[in-house]
Amino acid sequence: MKLHTSLLSGAGALLALGLAISGASAKDSGFKIMMTPKWTGFPYFEAAAKGGREAAKELGDEFVYAGADHADVTLQVETLQNFLTQKPDAIELAAIDLNAVAPVLKQARKRGIVVTTFDADAAQDACSSISCRTSRRRRACSTAR
Repeated sequence: MKLHTSLLSGAGALLALGLAISGASAKDSGFKIMMTPKWTGFPYFEAAAKGGREAAKELGDEFVYAGADHADVTLQVETLQNFLTQKPDAIELAAIDLNAVAPVLKQARKRGIVVTTFDADAAQDACSSISCRTSRRRRACSTAR
């Protein structure tokens, strides 16, 4: 596996970690990575999307950022179901409701899709790992499951 020596930013770093943990990184590039926030337009989520886009471009991956412009768990579940039809290698999300998104995330994991969360977790058995910002002094915590 070709190692990428450059620093990854934002969501891209977490997804690379998730892909490496899962063993999905047998290929060097060409991953399809899909992200959905609690809602689009919020600066924190837009910054995460920017980091994901930049990392994907640098690594030769495809990055899709999609979601509703307001927090609506039904729309988030629909977005995740739509993601499944596109056969991504990884899905990253900030869950609005940890239990509501769990069934579709479990389907994703059964299909071999790496699922990671950031900002807000999903039910523990529904995702592969979580990254959370704990303070300004700490970059992030990451826990593989």
